[in-house]
Amino acid sequence: QRAEAALARVEGIMPKLAQVRALGFDKPVPTEYQTSADFQKYLEREIQKELPPDKAKDESAAYLQLGLFQKPIDLAATLEQTMATQAGAYYDPAVKKFFLVMVPDNDLMLDTMSAHELTHGLQDQHYDLTKYLEPKGKKLDDDQSSARRFVVEGDATFTMLLYAIAANAP
Repeated sequence: QRAEAALARVEGIMPKLAQVRALGFDKPVPTEYQTSADFQKYLEREIQKELPPDKAKDESAAYLQLGLFQKPIDLAATLEQTMATQAGAYYDPAVKKFFLVMVPDNDLMLDTMSAHELTHGLQDQHYDLTKYLEPKGKKLDDDQSSARRFVVEGDATFTMLLYAIAANAP
């Protein structure tokens, strides 16, 4: 019931979000509640794709050498565990859908995290996130890929903050 009520709030967030971002939704972003188990499966697939074992091992060794880690770690497993316990929602451009994973007790927190993820839906409708983040026929190096991801996340974070300010304005 809490998940259904939370998802019902999302519909009201979209018009306000479009207004603060000055970019309209072409259509409502589909929403769905996702169980922790299904989210875990999604994370496993995505992390395997983004951070295959050899790359995870090399990056972990580099971080250790730089002094960012005190001891060797399984970087992929640590990332997966962190995301599984910290992420409340996400937008998946592959299926063009917003997923709610955790329902916070606080409506402001729910609305704010939803605004961030719905911004990704807005970006996807206007700029095709899959094409932008993984262009066909062009292999991006790690720096290029990170830069594009930072643009997408920076826009969503800034829009989320604008949404939170507007939602709490007198």
